Amino acid sequence: MIDYFITIIIFVILEGIMYLIDLPFINRIKNSDSVESSLKTRKNLKVTRIVSTILLITLLCVGIIYICVENNTMESLGTCLGLIIAYAITKGYKMLTGNIQTYSKERYLNIFKSNFVFYLRSFESDFYTTSNKAFGLESQLAKAIKKRGLEIAAIGMTKELDAPVGASRVYVSDKTWKADVAEMMQNAKMIFILMSDRESCIWEISNGAGMLNKICFIIDNTDKYDNIRKSTSGTIHFPEIDDLLAQLDNKITKEVINDGMSHVGFVMSGNEFDVFDFCATDKPAKINKKIDEVKQKGRAFANI
Repeated sequence: MIDYFITIIIFVILEGIMYLIDLPFINRIKNSDSVESSLKTRKNLKVTRIVSTILLITLLCVGIIYICVENNTMESLGTCLGLIIAYAITKGYKMLTGNIQTYSKERYLNIFKSNFVFYLRSFESDFYTTSNKAFGLESQLAKAIKKRGLEIAAIGMTKELDAPVGASRVYVSDKTWKADVAEMMQNAKMIFILMSDRESCIWEISNGAGMLNKICFIIDNTDKYDNIRKSTSGTIHFPEIDDLLAQLDNKITKEVINDGMSHVGFVMSGNEFDVFDFCATDKPAKINKKIDEVKQKGRAFANI
């Protein structure tokens, strides 16, 4: 029993050491004065995490073996090593499945040209906030897009430590973000915008007025949508929410959308619009089907 207790204590110490390893990188990213320095710090952090995890797990195994031998409790060795292996697999899986694809705008466009989908949303929608709804949508949407042989990109928060899982993160300067976003929108084959009434997202939506043929708007809150309609009335004439919902066969209600049970998407062509729904709990295969349904109508999804 004492060996299990010691193992747990070691795990706690190990997590503390990992946090201390991350700490200087966190401070450098928060204080970085350019996109280049921020990207370099992230790259160094990934390498450091991999090397330190391997070294610490190795030392932990040696320490457990030593403790069991010294205390003549070899019957506990298998269980203790099993816990360590489970811990190592969990850490490795977290690192491998995390969003390790981060780019500057110039590098991203140089690599992928126009063979990508651009996902726009407010930063508050990402998983490190209180809501997981948009994070689930992004992750599933990214899988659906990648199955079509395309990449998917989103602007990253420059001072975040880890990028959320889903679209690759493109980091841009706070001073030039509008010009950078506009360039990404122009180059993208397709644009998804999770609509928010934040000032930055209002600007992005308005900037898309001249390229509506390749934009899919997604609504996750009807109150925000009403605010957006008023704010963008001079550039884009969005239909009323009731008119959008009336086109859906399954008659999704405003309450269902605002509770996060579904996201409503629509594409526009002149005064016409096509509507479909993303269920927040759908699997990527179902989202593929939703995309194909709209693609068959020959509108915004013609390029994917």
